[in-house]
Amino acid sequence: MNLADQILNTTFDPGQKFFAQVHQRIRAAYAKEGPRESIIDRCIDKLVDGVELSDDDAREAFRAILTGTLADDQIGSLLMLLDPATLPSHTIAAFAQVVHDNAKKVTWRDNGHEILGDTCGTGGDSRGTFNVSTTIMFILAAGDVRIAKHGNRAFTSRCGSADVLEALGVQINLGAEAVATCIEEAGVGFMFAPNFHESFRNVQTIRKKLAEDVPASLRRKTIFNVLGPLANPASANCQIIGVFDETLTYKFADVLRIRNVRRALVPYGRPVSEGEKGFDEFSTAGTTVYAELKDGQIERKSLVPEDAGVARVANPDVLGGGDKNENAKILRGILDGTESPERTDFAVLNAGAGFYVADKAKTISEGVKLARTVLKSGAAAEKLRKLIELSNKLAK
Repeated sequence: MNLADQILNTTFDPGQKFFAQVHQRIRAAYAKEGPRESIIDRCIDKLVDGVELSDDDAREAFRAILTGTLADDQIGSLLMLLDPATLPSHTIAAFAQVVHDNAKKVTWRDNGHEILGDTCGTGGDSRGTFNVSTTIMFILAAGDVRIAKHGNRAFTSRCGSADVLEALGVQINLGAEAVATCIEEAGVGFMFAPNFHESFRNVQTIRKKLAEDVPASLRRKTIFNVLGPLANPASANCQIIGVFDETLTYKFADVLRIRNVRRALVPYGRPVSEGEKGFDEFSTAGTTVYAELKDGQIERKSLVPEDAGVARVANPDVLGGGDKNENAKILRGILDGTESPERTDFAVLNAGAGFYVADKAKTISEGVKLARTVLKSGAAAEKLRKLIELSNKLAK
């Protein structure tokens, strides 16, 4: 049964009015009722019939979505059928290209640094961990890896990267030139997604409706949940993107290959026991499976924490975080050397992977050693202080 069949066979409450409209539009597509000339309706027809979208169709449809001129239920119907888990990588790459083309760009002067990296997760792993990908950007920057972090406020968690940075005192509402200055002078910059993808505002209401008005059995991540990490406005050529499902590791690496990213790691930390959630980062609780993109080739790999010189945690819950203020305290504690060994090791493992993918270490294990050295030196904490000072100065 394909996704369209599931939608049509799902019982729903009459009060779910938006879903009722989506349901009717998909039913009409099955029956080929009404005008079918628009690119959105043509794409819905293909997806209902189990036909892959061409890259040209995908790009045209996404450009139409971002204009904000379509009916909400029309866009909602297409988004429900665009399941990242079933879409081929070339289609996701086509969508990401449109998002990148429509974004405000950050152009920076490399000053002899060839690596521009981004660290992020797709969200949705439901583990409730602290902001590890935001924490490690300061460790990596202190180890001479230029970081162009792309992020947003929380959608599927209690605290997003924008939330925790704001709580730390970083000015997140910077334009492209100011972000470039942060990258050049502090070694790290943050691109607040709404400032760089203004066209996304056209679909926020629809995403909210899908999250609240769709029957629970059909709620899943839409294509918008994964496009942000794949469309870095600074065109980062070296990335770590954690995913919420093991089946996405190879697919996302392939999307990044199509998008001409030079090197990338796409990890998923497997659940420790039956019924638990996995991690969209390298895990210190058990096995991490990941895809590595290097020289245009993709290889599937796995890692246990002991292989990288990191102790395994007995209880994954010790890696949990909280709201933005609690997570800001955890982040500062890791950089200052006052946080728990378990949370520090979690950050160190992921930073080690970052140093490896940025060619600063030959292995993840060597990267872990470098991360520990950087933390001990105080250089990572200094990077945070510098970003706070510089971002606020530029905002004025």
